[in-house]
Amino acid sequence: FDVVKALFVDECSMVARRQWFQLDFRAKQAKKEFVRKFGGMAIVTAGDLLQLPPVKKSSVCDPPPKKSDEISPEKEDAADKKPVKKTKMAEKQEDEELGGHHLWQSFRTVVTLQQNKRAKGPLADILKQIRENTLTDSNWRLLQSRVIGTHVVDGTVRPLPSGVRDERLFKPPFSTKRIQYVVHRHAQRAALAFYTCLDEAERLQQRLYVATASDHVKGTPSENLSNDLRTKIFSRSNFNNTECMPGALLLYKGMSLLIFDKICVALGLMKGCECILEHIYFSTFEDTEAHDSCRNPIFLSHLPRGLLLRATGAKWILPEDKLPPLRDNVDRKGLFMLNYTTATFHFQESSSQEVMPGVFKQVKQTHRVRRTQFMAVPVAVRTVHISQGEEWDALIGDCSLPPKMDLAEQWLANYVILSRATTLEGLLLLRLPPRSFFSIGAPAHIVDELELLQSVEVASQKRLAAYVRSLPK
Repeated sequence: FDVVKALFVDECSMVARRQWFQLDFRAKQAKKEFVRKFGGMAIVTAGDLLQLPPVKKSSVCDPPPKKSDEISPEKEDAADKKPVKKTKMAEKQEDEELGGHHLWQSFRTVVTLQQNKRAKGPLADILKQIRENTLTDSNWRLLQSRVIGTHVVDGTVRPLPSGVRDERLFKPPFSTKRIQYVVHRHAQRAALAFYTCLDEAERLQQRLYVATASDHVKGTPSENLSNDLRTKIFSRSNFNNTECMPGALLLYKGMSLLIFDKICVALGLMKGCECILEHIYFSTFEDTEAHDSCRNPIFLSHLPRGLLLRATGAKWILPEDKLPPLRDNVDRKGLFMLNYTTATFHFQESSSQEVMPGVFKQVKQTHRVRRTQFMAVPVAVRTVHISQGEEWDALIGDCSLPPKMDLAEQWLANYVILSRATTLEGLLLLRLPPRSFFSIGAPAHIVDELELLQSVEVASQKRLAAYVRSLPK
């Protein structure tokens, strides 16, 4: 880092407030300069604040954190009603939150980009009006017309007759580009991924395999694990709660996968890297001869030994000893082996227990699960959080209103889905909320932050103008 002069941080809306403090700390360590912010390096950050905030972390747009007292008054001991002292970890997190807030507020040079380079034509106008809460009747009808199963008759959007398919799914760009689905929930992602993989494997005339995770619960022999508990653990679809290892991984040759393992940062083989599945190395215990006669999805009895993947767009080539034996004419660019991983997560099970005849109480039991699986998921379906920062020419999104999600997050999530498409012709929707939903407008705390940044931009422009005038002519 001796020669590094600047750091670039993209997608600043996804950077949690604490992470700014941590970045400052690491930058000071790297430069061995502990007085100046970020070790004296310049910081250039970019992004759209009208995006989803970091998951379970505070955003830079959130209200300023307050430094609480040494004693936390809301936590009291039930026996003597004495306040409980905060833990050192809580104090550290609080300090990092406050430090990150001050660092974000210290940025004094702001440039606002006015032109949307991703979206073009009518879609750019629709997104601009949604941001500004000025959606017109004509653009609302355009948005309604993108719902699958509808068509426009005499200027009115109406459902297609029963049994009539939507021809737009079979015309460009959906017939010429890879279709990307974006949904809100992991349960939707897992269910939709199964059907899309089934269709695509059939189109490519490839067998679809299902690699199920190997789960072991601490204190319970695997063979004695009840089917009910095994099913509940297996059905947990949010892989953020399973150390990024799905219960079932769909596999077919030629499919696209997103890896969630940190294999090699220098080669870009880390969380979010898109890869193509070139070959499946089955377990030596797998009865592969039975696969030839199977016409349905094949549930593997054993996890494969490994997956040969090709990182999309990669130019590097690994040494021969890092790859399995390959034919001489095989293109080795971007090839690497993905091995299965073992990690531990916790699963909480609720059940009713009879404490006396006719009286039941809810009992929660936490299981410690050790799972072995590949850290990867099909790329065809993504949740809205994972889709941030991406763009697609053929996008099918689900702009619904998920339960247990506040209005502000619903607004941001649906805006993100719409803004991942590049054109209106390349956007189709499974569902669309009522027009009244868009009249809610962007979350107030983000609007306030954007207005503050615009005032800082005015001041920074004046400084720039004064500097230009001071230059020798």
